[in-house]
Amino acid sequence: MNKARVSTQILLYFLMMLLLISGCTDSSDDFIVASSAPNTYSISGTVSGISGTTGVTINLTGASTASVKTDTTGAFNITGLASGKYTITPVNAGYIFTPSSAAVTVSGGTVTVPDFAATPGTPLYSISGVVTGDVKYQVLITLSGAGSATTWTDANGNYTLPNLVAGSYTVTPSLAGYTFSSPLTPTLGPSISNQNFTASTVPVSYEQTDLTGTWNMNILRKGTVRKEWERFRISVDSAGVASCIYHDSSTRVLLNQGGTLQSALTDSATSFYVNTGAIMPDGAVVVTIDAESIAGTYNSSTREITSCIRGYGGTTAAAHLQNTPVTYNNPTGETACPSPFTLTFTMVDGVVTPTGATALDLGISHMTMTSSKNLIAGTGTSTDSSYQMAVMQKEETGTVYTIADVQNKNFVYHQLQVGKINQWERAIGQTDAGGAIRLTSLTSPSGSASDMPKALGVTFVLNTATGRVDMSGTVYASFQGFLSDDKKTIVGTYTDNISDPAAVDIGQNDYHLIVFQMADQTYPAGSLPAGTSVAHLLGIGSPAYGWGYFTSTVDSSGTMTFGPPTTDNISIALPTSTSGSISASGVVKISGISSYHGQMSYDGKFIVGTRTLSDGVYSLQVDTK
Repeated sequence: MNKARVSTQILLYFLMMLLLISGCTDSSDDFIVASSAPNTYSISGTVSGISGTTGVTINLTGASTASVKTDTTGAFNITGLASGKYTITPVNAGYIFTPSSAAVTVSGGTVTVPDFAATPGTPLYSISGVVTGDVKYQVLITLSGAGSATTWTDANGNYTLPNLVAGSYTVTPSLAGYTFSSPLTPTLGPSISNQNFTASTVPVSYEQTDLTGTWNMNILRKGTVRKEWERFRISVDSAGVASCIYHDSSTRVLLNQGGTLQSALTDSATSFYVNTGAIMPDGAVVVTIDAESIAGTYNSSTREITSCIRGYGGTTAAAHLQNTPVTYNNPTGETACPSPFTLTFTMVDGVVTPTGATALDLGISHMTMTSSKNLIAGTGTSTDSSYQMAVMQKEETGTVYTIADVQNKNFVYHQLQVGKINQWERAIGQTDAGGAIRLTSLTSPSGSASDMPKALGVTFVLNTATGRVDMSGTVYASFQGFLSDDKKTIVGTYTDNISDPAAVDIGQNDYHLIVFQMADQTYPAGSLPAGTSVAHLLGIGSPAYGWGYFTSTVDSSGTMTFGPPTTDNISIALPTSTSGSISASGVVKISGISSYHGQMSYDGKFIVGTRTLSDGVYSLQVDTK
């Protein structure tokens, strides 16, 4: 088996080995061939006010186009839709509809639009125009007055409100983060065009109080001494002083690190051998065989555990068959909050600076906040010369989670892996109606996986009270992440947990920082939007590794330029001038950096990507805007 692929293909090869070794026969845990088709959704609604409403035409425009007829009850249902923005327009000769059109956003779920009420009449007129300036695409246009309607602008900023009667109207554009020229008040009869608007970006100002609240922080670290992840849940007061609510680290999550019994074990034996050695520290250990815990003394050279106390911790001593798994859960490592915990965050123009003894230990020295003020990313070097990246997500008061937030979703993930194998990975996948994960493509520096698509038998488990996300099963029992308040991003960390390390690398533990982004939106394909971002990256190689950050600016013509990078222990090559592009699915590419692959966030305020640096260092990059 190709070692460069085994450890990195998240949720694939480890689970395969676990199942083969354990002889699991439950098909729910097996790999099965899955459909490569992404999840699709529907829009439904009802037309009222027409006797015998069968046959009213419902036109769909936007991310895709379609036309359906209402049934005998006036109901309609448009299926097979990708996430995106749409406009629904009913049409029937001799009738006027209120609203005359409805703007709809499909975002990872089905949508029901308000009823369309029909009254006799003959609509004759339309209003049209264009939005220009700092934004054009997917601006909401709202009509009020003699009739009502909503629609979206297209990629060029154009909009049309059709099927209107004579009368006075008000047309109002809106989109979060932008201001527009004043609403227009046309009077119809005849149709009117050139109802145009100019958009301006709302200037973003940052305050110290933007840091106030509860944050989930995930850290990935690489150094001579420490290769690990850490995660915190912290509360930050108005002065930036942080208090630790929860802490966890990979130093204690060596789950399923063990061998198998060399020979059958009776219920009275006080010593035994394992088939795999050098995976536990010499000395006192506690291992688990079936449901029994056993305390003893381990010798890695002989692979023998002696002086056993059977039935340790109140379990029952029992006989165990040869080749039964022997697992070792490392009890060391800090799981409580560090004490003392001295960490303060200071905000200046979007740059967040952590200070205090805990900040020095964590090694995060330079961070930036997105303009949406709910995500912070940064890098730095700790006092023991470890290099790390941190991503923080804010918990927004009043956010309501439901299990549907992780079901029937399309997603993209990017991750960085640190340990025996160091590299990036990216994948496309979906969850089903129960939250079970399947991948349709997977790529690492060694190439694309040829055995896609695959259903994995692993399920997202969402805590609807807190937004915490876990994964079912034992292989990824260490995974923990947080679902953002807009339900579109999960940032998490985990350790590779291999049932039989001898099948790959004895004692292998690789640590991951992974970002799932729900691919539930249609983006304006073309040049990257104008603006300035700060990119943070952690680069991992052998023997080189380190971090860097730099600014990237896209002007109104689409030209991208970079500021000089600040780095520690790695080099970052950037073109003098280039361009970036975004696809309709949100994939970001940068001309001249062929290895870069990014995904735009749902709100357009950050990008998560991977790239291979020129010196063979593999990196995860987070750009905040």
